[in-house]
Amino acid sequence: MRNKLMPFAILLAAVLATGARAQDWDHDANIGAAVQALVAVHRAGGMDAAATFVGDCYNTIDGYPDADIQLQRLEYCAGMDFAGYLVGRQSQAQEQEGEQSTPFFAAGAMFERMQRLDRWVQDPGMNQQVLRAWAATAASSLLAQQQN
Repeated sequence: MRNKLMPFAILLAAVLATGARAQDWDHDANIGAAVQALVAVHRAGGMDAAATFVGDCYNTIDGYPDADIQLQRLEYCAGMDFAGYLVGRQSQAQEQEGEQSTPFFAAGAMFERMQRLDRWVQDPGMNQQVLRAWAATAASSLLAQQQN
């Protein structure tokens, strides 16, 4: 249990060091809600709909006036992005007819979208720790969603 919380402790320290108040929200719940939304959209419309949904999420980030809310929204969008990447890989592995992974969820494209995290976490090593924590939480949440 202690190791599972370590990435979030690192995230919290990094964000607090930059002035944002990351303690104001539940990171696991935020990413969990994002994954749940992505799964619902994917089930209803497939990978193309999921890609559009995630792209639209990123487009809303700058519309929030508060930096803390922007960071929370980025975390949410990234959670969906990681889940979309994993769903695409699962679809390819299972060779589901009609399910093709979209270039939108390619690893390079996904991480490029997440680079706006640099606004809050300038240290590259810490930035990678935050992204790993988000990825791990998204993967756990996706697994839980798929077991339901």
